[in-house]
Amino acid sequence: MANHANDNGTDKITMTDIAKMAGVSVATVSRVINDSPGVSDENRERISKLIEELGYQPNFTARNLVRQSTRTIAVINMQTLGQLHAQPASGRMLQGIETVLTSRGYRCTILSRDEFAQDMSGLRLIKGGSVDGILLNGAKLNDPLALELTRRNYPFVIVGRAIGLVNSYYVDIDNVFGAYSAVETLIRLGHRRIAHVCGSQQTNLGVERLEGYRRALLDAGLEYNENFVIDAGLTRKEVYASVRSFFENIVQEKRPTAVFTFNDFVAIPVIRALLDIGLQVPHDISVIGFDDDEASQFLNPPLASIRAPIYEMGMEAAEMLLRLIGGEQIDSRQVILQTRVIERSSLAMPLQSV
Repeated sequence: MANHANDNGTDKITMTDIAKMAGVSVATVSRVINDSPGVSDENRERISKLIEELGYQPNFTARNLVRQSTRTIAVINMQTLGQLHAQPASGRMLQGIETVLTSRGYRCTILSRDEFAQDMSGLRLIKGGSVDGILLNGAKLNDPLALELTRRNYPFVIVGRAIGLVNSYYVDIDNVFGAYSAVETLIRLGHRRIAHVCGSQQTNLGVERLEGYRRALLDAGLEYNENFVIDAGLTRKEVYASVRSFFENIVQEKRPTAVFTFNDFVAIPVIRALLDIGLQVPHDISVIGFDDDEASQFLNPPLASIRAPIYEMGMEAAEMLLRLIGGEQIDSRQVILQTRVIERSSLAMPLQSV
């Protein structure tokens, strides 16, 4: 189809242009865009075809033509609500979100992916206009939910990096650099055999922290040994069992002298497993975590960790989403926050050069 110019003589197609070409009202076009009821099948098909042929890209403010703001944001989590509540870092992120939303007169509803999927594939929230926007806490590679939200032009922001999702809005911490810094700290102390208790490789978080671990070893001229990567599993019991089995079945001469854990939540059962097989932290083995949970400094010994601005990440994501909902221009779709090493007594030089 040939290019069409609107009444202003420009090539940018507007919703008004689509309405004129289809012979319907602007509100009808908006209902089709939002997949709302009240449009005949004939009109819906004609409008959808025009939108596709003309490459029309609706903006978020157009959504408000057919529905009122609910002042509600959905926070959809990769974790179950039980897992979410058990991890202090997740709580800090949610606090950051709530701080911003409350100050702006919004409230949030917190859902797990499972709950969202059960709610008619999550589309009832969107199609029914129950929420003004979505904060997606965590995303998979080429995440199907994020892709569907993008297709529907629904305002959403990912808390965490969006791998494989072109032009998505997201806020994240520099997980690769943070993990790199943790391993680099261990190497500086003289450790050469370093294990990593990793997070799920189905999540960006787990992939990036494993990548930081790997890069730090290779940059220091050390071998990256896949056998030293221990899957954390889904629960602390699984972490404990995996770590204990690993150390009980490795000969002492090849045993790691340090462990970098996916996060502080994982570090606790790691230390317990080490103690139960007779290894003292840090005398026999050093441990460093990630996230710097408040409780980490009160462990025995206090846990070294990577401090991540998780509360600020929640705030930044909420601010970005509200700007999207308000139709503001956002120059930077991606915001990356920095981390830093917090050294504590769980670190020491290895007993002997290895």
